[in-house]
Amino acid sequence: MPQQFRAAWADLREGLGLWRAWTLFAWGNLTRPYRRTFIGPLWEPIGLLLFVLMLGPIYSHPFGMSGETYMVYLAAGWSCWQLVSGFISSGANSLVQAIGMLQQSRLPVTLFFFETLTTELLEFLTKIALVLLLLLAFDSPVGASTLLVLPNLLLLLVTGLGLIAFFGLICARFPDFRPVVQIAMRLAFFITPILWHANVLAGGEDAAKAGAGAVRAAYVDFNPLYHMLELVRAPLLDTTPERYSYSFVILLTLGVWLAAGLLFLRWRSRVVYWG
Repeated sequence: MPQQFRAAWADLREGLGLWRAWTLFAWGNLTRPYRRTFIGPLWEPIGLLLFVLMLGPIYSHPFGMSGETYMVYLAAGWSCWQLVSGFISSGANSLVQAIGMLQQSRLPVTLFFFETLTTELLEFLTKIALVLLLLLAFDSPVGASTLLVLPNLLLLLVTGLGLIAFFGLICARFPDFRPVVQIAMRLAFFITPILWHANVLAGGEDAAKAGAGAVRAAYVDFNPLYHMLELVRAPLLDTTPERYSYSFVILLTLGVWLAAGLLFLRWRSRVVYWG
């Protein structure tokens, strides 16, 4: 175990030291789909804008929100969801797509975890620019709570790195988990408050609303994806995330880093043989 720990620690240090490489790889991942296009990655926020403009007038009325308020809510929620779900969906493919390079070179395994994390962050930044423009266009309130975006995003990135490593190792070792992850994330999108607001499941004192309270517990209170995206979405909407969300995400971070660390110690040297 001490030898495995030293090798894993050396891999992590080497991966961090190659920050220019994984930053370049991530930039290539962002721009490659838009090669030879006129505006490049700016198609990302344009697509989000069309998505918001099409769904905003339809979904705002059932949820009792003004069109402008709902469009900002939807844009912020979708941007944060893409980041959070990307940690898992893209993380599941991070090592599978890199095994060829690992077999042909002595690159550290962690380099590809950092590459995936940086790719998701860059894609998030292209979308969040549109959210900021909507906040200005609709004169949405911006206050002290908005400053929480930066530290909360940093916490989310730490959590995301652990998720990428965990799912990257699991899905490289057991390929059948990859379609399971993709299916699970598609279902999770609909049961996580993104298109709808968590308050629609608020329970009341009467027995008729007891069912709504139970559904809220399952879909909101114990939904890790909700708490992760809420850390960034709430400040963008000038509200402070609940303490419960902070506690949930911190515990999740500790758990996923512990699990990913144990898998990394055990499987790091075997990854190249899984191609």
